[in-house]
Amino acid sequence: MKLNYLKALSLQAAEELRQISTEAVHARRQSRCADYLRYAIEKDTLLMHLNKSNFCKQRTCPVCAWLRSTKLRIRFFRGLPRLLADHPAHPFILLTLTIRNCNFSELRHVVQEFEKSWNRLTGRVNFPAVGYLKSLEVTRPYDCFYAGHYLGRFGTKSIKLWQQELKQRGVWKSSLWTERFCEEAHPHVHCLMMVRPNYWTESYLDQSQWVALWKSAAQLDYQPIVDVRHVKQLDNAIFEVSKYCLKSSDMVDRLGCLINRRLHRLSLVSVGGVFKNYISQAVLDKIDAGLRVGDEYIQEGVPCIYEWDSDRYILSRLGYVQ
Repeated sequence: MKLNYLKALSLQAAEELRQISTEAVHARRQSRCADYLRYAIEKDTLLMHLNKSNFCKQRTCPVCAWLRSTKLRIRFFRGLPRLLADHPAHPFILLTLTIRNCNFSELRHVVQEFEKSWNRLTGRVNFPAVGYLKSLEVTRPYDCFYAGHYLGRFGTKSIKLWQQELKQRGVWKSSLWTERFCEEAHPHVHCLMMVRPNYWTESYLDQSQWVALWKSAAQLDYQPIVDVRHVKQLDNAIFEVSKYCLKSSDMVDRLGCLINRRLHRLSLVSVGGVFKNYISQAVLDKIDAGLRVGDEYIQEGVPCIYEWDSDRYILSRLGYVQ
């Protein structure tokens, strides 16, 4: 059960949160999050539906981050059939925009400036999207060492490349590799964009043009890294855009908690253009803020309740009580 893993991470993060004097109340709420899970089992299919739990709804909680991401995806996929039916000839591209790392203490200001830069970008006459779905992701770089030697500050992709290089050289020993989080954060934006049918023939922008466009809109004095690719599997692109803002494994130390706090009450997921006709921004904001959108309902079926027992969920009740 994935929730076993997420609940354990949530408790670990709550312990770190408790060490911050101003976060005692939030830590107590988070430590009680998802103490029980109430499912309904369909009699015909035996599918299990999560009906109820005592979620804490905090951004610092890995369990609630998973729930938030799941609810967002449901909303995206719910509006997708009508969008595709109304715009069958429009292709999609996936755009990733980055800036340099910042210290975690500057993250809130940097994210706010990121949004201003995005608004300038969408206002350019050669911005090709007729609709978009955009989300902010924050990753945490590591300071990496091998055999006591400092290799540098890397993200997870660079770490994999380093490890592959050491393996190819025949000198790799996992016991000699160490990595630890630094105090920097790497905010970046993933955007699923629907472009005009003539995009590939008349309004196409290659990567260098996207780099120049983003550099100008963000008012940067360096060449930013921009990734743009044609979307062939729309489902995969939606999962990429709707994943956690901060990975669950990045939340479990004190700095991870503080990074999440820097994002409090910021709008991290947005829709624009024709997407607004199929996916409500107001609903996305409600999910992001409180996890409820007013249309939850209780599934019919055989009741099944799991309760947290020190390190895992155990089945405490199955079926009706006489």
